[in-house]
Amino acid sequence: MQSTGLKDKEETEIFEGDVVRHIDFLLNNETVNKVYFKDGSFMYDVVVDEYTYDVPIGEIIENSIVEVIGNIYENPELLESVEE
Repeated sequence: MQSTGLKDKEETEIFEGDVVRHIDFLLNNETVNKVYFKDGSFMYDVVVDEYTYDVPIGEIIENSIVEVIGNIYENPELLESVEE
């Protein structure tokens, strides 16, 4: 797994393939999804209502709370509700 060079709220380094909880207080929204690499950036899918937006993880960290809760290899069950 490749490091994003970023850290979560607990100062845990964030890697590609990590499963992250994202809490956005402005949108009153919580999302759990994986960090992935696309078009030269580390991205994260933010779900708002029925829409999904891929957003650079660095932008998410600047504007909300992010917490690494596992990774896709050791904790695939964390994404089961996302994939349904």
